[in-house]
Amino acid sequence: MSRKLEPDAVGSILAELQKDANGLESLVRDILDDAIAEIQRTVKVIETTTHEIKVDTTHLVTNMTTLMSQSSKSIAATHQFRDDLVQLNARLEHDATEKELRAKIKAAHQRQMPLWQQKLEEPEKGKHSIKLVLKEVLT
Repeated sequence: MSRKLEPDAVGSILAELQKDANGLESLVRDILDDAIAEIQRTVKVIETTTHEIKVDTTHLVTNMTTLMSQSSKSIAATHQFRDDLVQLNARLEHDATEKELRAKIKAAHQRQMPLWQQKLEEPEKGKHSIKLVLKEVLT
């Protein structure tokens, strides 16, 4: 047995359903609007973060390039410094050897010189008169 509804009851039920549907639609719109707003904020944060990462990466690459250039210059300067030290060491060894040779030559030469000539060539005694030198040599 089916029950018949009064037209006013059907209209009232339809009005109630329409009201519930409108409320549900409004609720869904609010939820969607909130979700869209949250997604937009998230996208904005991602865009900002991505931009900051790009800027930081650019600075990092620039700093690394500068550091590599400075490192290369420092390495080159270190190699040049080492080469200069090697040359200086060789020059010092040569100068020391040259001084030793000059001293040996001078000593050998003085051994061959007459005594009076040695006395005249000695710097601290080079101011003596020839008479004093001869007197010293002869005694």
